Amino acid sequence: MPHGSPTSGVGRVVAGRYVLLNRPGSGGMGHVWLAHDRRLECEVALKELVLRETEDEPERTARVARARAEARHAAGLRGHPHVVTVHDVLEHDGLPWIVMEYLPGAVDLRDLVERDGPQPPAECARVGLAVLDALTAGHERGVLHRDVKPANILLAPDRTGAPYARVLLTDYGISVQPDTGTAGLRGKLADVRSLAVVPTGKGWEAARGRVVCLVLGAHGPVYGPLDEHRKEGTAFADTATMQKRDCLRVPSARDALLVPSSGAHDQEVLGFTRLGAGVTLARARTESDAACARDVPPRLYGFDPSGYQAASWTSEGMWKTGAHFVVCTVRRQNGGTMEGVGP
Repeated sequence: MPHGSPTSGVGRVVAGRYVLLNRPGSGGMGHVWLAHDRRLECEVALKELVLRETEDEPERTARVARARAEARHAAGLRGHPHVVTVHDVLEHDGLPWIVMEYLPGAVDLRDLVERDGPQPPAECARVGLAVLDALTAGHERGVLHRDVKPANILLAPDRTGAPYARVLLTDYGISVQPDTGTAGLRGKLADVRSLAVVPTGKGWEAARGRVVCLVLGAHGPVYGPLDEHRKEGTAFADTATMQKRDCLRVPSARDALLVPSSGAHDQEVLGFTRLGAGVTLARARTESDAACARDVPPRLYGFDPSGYQAASWTSEGMWKTGAHFVVCTVRRQNGGTMEGVGP
């Protein structure tokens, strides 16, 4: 039998208890087996760590440590509805094996999309929210997954038999924990959740099939400069990329630059409003300030009306798509900077 064949090892008994039946999958860390638990008379999934002959001793030691860490981290999330349950970790022939729940009829998201194509927006939102819920549970325990990808997201039937009803995150093989050499990481982990806004009817056509996804942290939306993702000083080419609570430096009436809220800034984004379908872009640029003062008044955000007033930003992109959204901001009435002020 060639080494690595899906049937190589079938019938082998692991730890005197688990009989290997077949090998439905493999990954970077090893093989996943369907096995029969002779003690409990049920089927389980076993993850086998496979070491490569080219690995030196330090590499082998690191991979064994990673496998043990995966079992420990995933076991800490046992019972979460969106994490594959780990029942046990055992040693066999000097290597760790992970005993997990068996998910008959499961398919990973990568294979599903390759087979059926892009999924409907509502389904994408459902899967995304489930995965974020699993990640949040891990973050609350100080565990960072670090390998979230379609191949590690499983869709499985529920007890009623509804296909793909269960969404489960798996493979904590490269996860980390602050107490294992990443001091201070836990304090940087946000309680991240998402909000997906899916247009309906004519709005879906106007948005050209796009879904708005907001990433929410422990205190609201993620905003401001974020390393390489949103560089400090970046000029906004389109208002669609502005986030609530972003702070702006405004060198001219048509230019807005992203700056940290801790420093001097000219405006702060408070929210958004939408103008009527018949309003042209030229007209919007003269009426948007008044619309924001009416729909997103700064006083509701703690800004004293005697010193602050509503301002706004419009962009051509919002009119090309038919969305007609306006970004509403606040600024000082005298035009001064807003460093260290506000609610």
